[in-house]
Amino acid sequence: MTTLHITNGDCAISLLREAGIQGDFLPWRDILHMGPVPANYSLSALSDIRAAFISSLGWGELEQIKADFVERDYKLNQAREYAQIVFWFEHDLYDQLQILQLFDWLADNPKVASKSFLINPNKHITHHCVSEITSLYDSRKPVETMQLQLAQKAWQAYRLPNLDSWQQMTNQDTSALPHLREAIIRSLHELPASTSGCTQTETLILTLVASGINEKTLLFQQYCKCEKAPFHGDSGFYWYLQQMSNDQPALIDNLDDKLSLTEMGKLVLLGKQKWQRRYQAQHWLGGYCISK
Repeated sequence: MTTLHITNGDCAISLLREAGIQGDFLPWRDILHMGPVPANYSLSALSDIRAAFISSLGWGELEQIKADFVERDYKLNQAREYAQIVFWFEHDLYDQLQILQLFDWLADNPKVASKSFLINPNKHITHHCVSEITSLYDSRKPVETMQLQLAQKAWQAYRLPNLDSWQQMTNQDTSALPHLREAIIRSLHELPASTSGCTQTETLILTLVASGINEKTLLFQQYCKCEKAPFHGDSGFYWYLQQMSNDQPALIDNLDDKLSLTEMGKLVLLGKQKWQRRYQAQHWLGGYCISK
């Protein structure tokens, strides 16, 4: 076997193949900024937790999702058989969390680490044209011990039941993974603000709906333009949007698939009211349950 390419999903793999990148491909499918990511679980045990969460969102049957995780983890363990492993990941929160998980595993597998390389641009891989992919591949750099040590520390901090260690990471040297600090800061903005009770994503949704965007597909497209480093996929974004209608008092009305602000939504957006929400579903950031 020659090269195993590990990246954030199927769209990136399609582009790599179109560009003529040779080898086997492993999409690391998981939305680690959503749902529980608790500490002190093995990769396979954590995968079971993640499968249960993803199934709870209605995104597939539990047994099939579990089987997909088993296949994914098996392929990762097969990395030992390859001459080279190349990690293709981006700068946004979604990808940075995946780097942490994978590099935590890599730190415990030094023989694999010794033949691993990282490609980590500050632009989404799928936003590159085909002709740029070869240059990206040529720019790959060996994974360094400092990167693995930082990833292990950050991955442990993210999964703790309180956010103290995760927040403290922003005051430490994270330059070994140059996009990590911004990703951590962005993740912390997914906590409810003390003034409005809304996260940054929820505040942006209120702002965009108030501006007249009343259809969810257009809303997601505009989110992607407004977010500095978009990390929500469409399904995850729509889940958060739905919670703004489900949680009481609701901030968003969705009548005949047309979005509008409720009276409470208008007051919250104007800063005249704090959203004292009653959660209908659990919200998490790593190992910390926001909705507890």
